[in-house]
Amino acid sequence: MKKRKRKKLLSLLLKLSLSAFLILLVLKKMDVEKLTALVKGANYGCFALAFITITIAQVFGAMRMRYNLKAGDFNISSTYSIGMYFIGTLFNIVLPGGIGGDGYRAYYFHKRFKFPWTKTILIILRGRSSGLFFLMFFLFVFAFFYKDHLEFIPHVTEVLIACILLIFPAYSICTKMFLKEPLKVQLGGLKYSFFSQVFFLAGIIAILHGIGNYGNIIGYIMVFLIANIVAVIPISFGGIGLREFTYITLAGHIGLNSDIGVTASFLYYLIYTSTAFLGFIPYMMLRKMDLNELIYQRKIHQEKYTIVDAEVDHEWEEKVDIT
Repeated sequence: MKKRKRKKLLSLLLKLSLSAFLILLVLKKMDVEKLTALVKGANYGCFALAFITITIAQVFGAMRMRYNLKAGDFNISSTYSIGMYFIGTLFNIVLPGGIGGDGYRAYYFHKRFKFPWTKTILIILRGRSSGLFFLMFFLFVFAFFYKDHLEFIPHVTEVLIACILLIFPAYSICTKMFLKEPLKVQLGGLKYSFFSQVFFLAGIIAILHGIGNYGNIIGYIMVFLIANIVAVIPISFGGIGLREFTYITLAGHIGLNSDIGVTASFLYYLIYTSTAFLGFIPYMMLRKMDLNELIYQRKIHQEKYTIVDAEVDHEWEEKVDIT
């Protein structure tokens, strides 16, 4: 156990070190005064709009999780799904090197409902894979409309068309092979992932407008998508540093201003983090949420998985007696 804890601590320290190194490298290459000026002169109303759209994106993520759980014979209410999703997002922010939000959801569903934690992890991975699918799909689509700046890629038009046409078959085959997700479930979950990613994109567009950038929006979105795909690689602290380094590396090659890109990336992470702290609300109300969920599940005659908690059952019995 001690060896396992030391390994996790070492992993966290390495991730923190890499993030710190990349941030210092980015700041060294940037004009910090210009970055500060962009933030000071920003339209904060656009940032408020970004907060709203990113929050909505996570609500669609919660609906995707609920759909996937239901496909796994575990039916939870929309309210409970949204609450647990935001709690998980909060844990991903405050404990990215520990159990994290995904692990917490798996643990809690198993503790409360006897739902196998391995199935929860599998379902979460399915949701993440569908989100990654749309990140890549939108990347190829935006790159197609920005291909005049990508002439350094041989046969760029043909390559992008091939990518757009082949990405869904590749995603579908890999998901069915590695995550055991049937095609019908894949298609049902994709609509939630689509709207989730659309609202995330709306958030970055609002941030770009907030700092006064109205040109080359497609290019900035394209790099934003690449940066978020790169940030999935678990080698930094929550992707911090990797996103900004991606902007610095790519911006000059495709005619973008790296200062604007990095500023937008920093602001996006700050606003996303602020939406994650909404998870404190359901976390403080978790006991009440459990009781309401028990009532919901008994109304729909959920029998395969039930809440395991004598106190919650007692509260239910009292409520039934009163009514």
